[in-house]
Amino acid sequence: MTSGTTKRLVGVANRTTGNVKLMAAAEDSTIFVSEDHGTNWSSITVNAPFRLTYLDGSAARGEAGFSMTTSDGTNWVYSLPAIGFLTGVGHGNGRYVVLGGTVRLVSQDLEEWSAVPVPYSHNSVVFGNGILVSVGAGSGTGGIGFISTSVDGSRWIDRTSPTMVDLNSVTYAQGKFVAVGSLGKIVISTNGVDWFERTPAATGSALRGVAYGNGRFTAIGDSSLLRHSTDG
Repeated sequence: MTSGTTKRLVGVANRTTGNVKLMAAAEDSTIFVSEDHGTNWSSITVNAPFRLTYLDGSAARGEAGFSMTTSDGTNWVYSLPAIGFLTGVGHGNGRYVVLGGTVRLVSQDLEEWSAVPVPYSHNSVVFGNGILVSVGAGSGTGGIGFISTSVDGSRWIDRTSPTMVDLNSVTYAQGKFVAVGSLGKIVISTNGVDWFERTPAATGSALRGVAYGNGRFTAIGDSSLLRHSTDG
């Protein structure tokens, strides 16, 4: 017997009522059901936005608190975990990316969305030079601030940040990315991978936003902090 999927199976469960006697679940939310205790199987595609991690006789659970339930083994309904407030939005390479704390939402048409949980908080995302760049707080590469890049909005790579503080906003212009953060920190990159600090002077105030227009970058922050640059 074969499962019909190359995805990892995360659980199997028996049922004592109804026609379905045995169920199995793959991490891609495909459900396999058998009415003859495992001899013959059929598959049900649920298209859940999170990967599954657990299955019992009436429910399946996944990342970031996701869950879906069934009363008969063949019809499934699911609810999404609370995302909280949204912090940023970007578009590039045919993908829309919305940031919501520790969740990235990705869509090609603004109708169907997939959610990707991450272990840190997002603050801002921008598209430039063929890639999406996201910045925020908390990183597996060391320090507190983080920078990550993606081509398709779904698969992200953490990059090494040159600063230990939170990064609050990022923009792209003049062939370079410019990100700003706590303590007035400013970091730049021409490719989204290699980053360098460009903080002009020490300050205790955080920079909260950065944008480009009229030939210069402008960053604003706490205590009326204002920075300008013509070249980043």
